[in-house]
Amino acid sequence: MIEPTTPISQTAHAKASREREREREREGMTTRTNEDQSRTS
Repeated sequence: MIEPTTPISQTAHAKASREREREREREGMTTRTNEDQSRTS
């Protein structure tokens, strides 16, 4: 049982780190997308 649980925990950590990176990207992208939307509109 220990062997299968280890990869699951690793994937969980990877998902958490990816989510944090996505949140940071969203914060940066939101400002960029807002500027692009204002330009297109």
